[in-house]
Amino acid sequence: MTDLKFEEGKAYRTRGGWKATVVKICPDARYPVTIWHDYDKSVSIGCVSHHLENGKVSGGRGEDSSYDITSEWKELRVGYMNVYRYDKHGLYLLVSIPHLTRKEADNNASPRRVACIKVTEGQFDD
Repeated sequence: MTDLKFEEGKAYRTRGGWKATVVKICPDARYPVTIWHDYDKSVSIGCVSHHLENGKVSGGRGEDSSYDITSEWKELRVGYMNVYRYDKHGLYLLVSIPHLTRKEADNNASPRRVACIKVTEGQFDD
């Protein structure tokens, strides 16, 4: 699954995309890596799970889980883009540079803007 070397206190990304922090490593345990998952900061919900050294979550039957650890955590950049109608055929075009905040995008928008979208780094990668 992964060639990561887990370290206590270090953050990793789960298959589900949320931040998971190693809270304890017990090398002799059946599932040696204990992880705290921060998967919904808006309501302060998280959970603890136990993992194999390869990042797979305990209790699985070998299939992939959204709790599996896939990589080291990297803060993603977020920007806001204004969307404008391009022509009378209903096509839309992003003609805005990414703005760091929604307020900045709103302040730089023309009255012809039809939407403002939040774009996260890697969101449209294959």
